[in-house]
Amino acid sequence: MNPLLNKKQNGDINIIYAWKFLQLDWVLQEMREVNEASELEFVNYYNIRTKGLKASVYNGELLLQSEILKDENNSLVVYSAMPVERREEEVIFSVEETDFGVVPAVLCGKHDLELAPQLRCPLEITLVFKNEPKVKKIRKILIQGGGNGIASIPLVELGIEAGTKNFWMEIEARTKDVTKYRYPYTLFHSVTPGTSAHMYGNVMIK
Repeated sequence: MNPLLNKKQNGDINIIYAWKFLQLDWVLQEMREVNEASELEFVNYYNIRTKGLKASVYNGELLLQSEILKDENNSLVVYSAMPVERREEEVIFSVEETDFGVVPAVLCGKHDLELAPQLRCPLEITLVFKNEPKVKKIRKILIQGGGNGIASIPLVELGIEAGTKNFWMEIEARTKDVTKYRYPYTLFHSVTPGTSAHMYGNVMIK
């Protein structure tokens, strides 16, 4: 690499300008005891965190366990969608900080993944420009709190066909704490999960 170009990009000629895109899947194990699964925290746009959630898949159902569900005043909302084929020039990754020019977006280029310059907000590029994901339908299921904190949902109700091992999902936690904030508590940082699958987690069943 040209050292002058290298210095211009990162200010240190001893550092090579490079990047790597890692797709971090949410792996759900097929097991009856959901309490053995890893817990994910709910977080909102302001990076404020609340109680978490454990999940697994067993006998064609999504099993969920959370302290949030033990309170009858709380609820969880599960959003799901099936993946679609990527198209050229679609944005496959961006976050709110992309709008500020702090974090670059990643595009599906002609031959490989490409970094993109500063873009508009994620929701805007999802609805207006070519952007992953475009889904046929977003399924939404409300789970009311109360009880032992465990709930189950048949995968077919989430629009997931039998034998499917990969789909997109987001889960929103609705508690009293959320009412004072503009953005919801979600597992994968979605700000409008009901209308945009932009930040849904890529679920893999194993």
